[in-house]
Amino acid sequence: MQQSSIIKIGMTREFFDVGAQIWDREIFDAIAADPRVEITPLASGESGVTAADLAAHDILVVRKTGVPQAAFEGDGPLRTRLICRFGVGYDHIALADCTKRGIAVTITPDGVRRPVASSIVALVMALSHRVLEKNALIRAGEWGAGRVLLGMGLEGRVLASVGFGNIAREAFRLLAPFGMRMMACDPRPDMAVAEGLGVEIADFGTVLSQADFLTVNCPLSPATRHIIDAGALARMKPTAYLINTARGALVSQEALVAALAERRIAGAGLDVFEVEPTGAGNPLFAYDTVIAAPHSLCWTDECATLTSRGVRDAITAWLDGKPLPNLVNPDVLRAA
Repeated sequence: MQQSSIIKIGMTREFFDVGAQIWDREIFDAIAADPRVEITPLASGESGVTAADLAAHDILVVRKTGVPQAAFEGDGPLRTRLICRFGVGYDHIALADCTKRGIAVTITPDGVRRPVASSIVALVMALSHRVLEKNALIRAGEWGAGRVLLGMGLEGRVLASVGFGNIAREAFRLLAPFGMRMMACDPRPDMAVAEGLGVEIADFGTVLSQADFLTVNCPLSPATRHIIDAGALARMKPTAYLINTARGALVSQEALVAALAERRIAGAGLDVFEVEPTGAGNPLFAYDTVIAAPHSLCWTDECATLTSRGVRDAITAWLDGKPLPNLVNPDVLRAA
């Protein structure tokens, strides 16, 4: 969208934290070099984007900092017309309010597809080989106990996903050489893609009961919150592992702790938690069959570069008046 005045781009402060570079500097330096734009840190903190931020900037770039409904209270003019989410999930952005006020929201799926899928692979491998448990034993001098701790071979085991989007599909592609049987449930599955990948589409209950490794790969919404609850966990095999790299609230932590305590599942690989950040006293950490990471397992140089590239492409498209890539609220086009 060609403009006669400088376009103000506000980036949330998390992008500027010392020692925590989470974006590709070369890519963003190239954006900043565009004579049409000016990039500045937002004054708002982790509490979220404010009405003042929306009134002062044409474009916002956000990561974990939310865009709450409170930012839209009042009837003052809003300058912002584009919010670029540095990542994929946008449950922390008041999307309906953005659409109502004419603000387009984009995400960067190409940036996280392979890195998150690789994280799932890493957790499958670590859980199946019981890496964390064996690491703890050898550090405690228990060489013999570690030698006889039996892992799980992957040939013929069932890798199942709740959700069949980009990340789940990439995980299936990466794990296909291990000879696993692959299953998924999804309300709107692409059957042609499933057939090409050799993935069986089944109902939720079948996926739960058949999985040896159950991965959660669906968006968080009121309908999916606690989709893995006590009832779902009760339908899993006692030898099965749960893997969640999507959103913490998709899994009931209370139900998961109970299932682990009663040995109704074998263990879990978790990169996300219901409450983040989670503290050292989280009851899940009492189990050596739980592998945990602070919502950052996918965070590699590859992820930083690809996600930055996705933000750059959205900003460039907006500046040039071209269709926005990965727009999540297309109704904004009709509202404009």
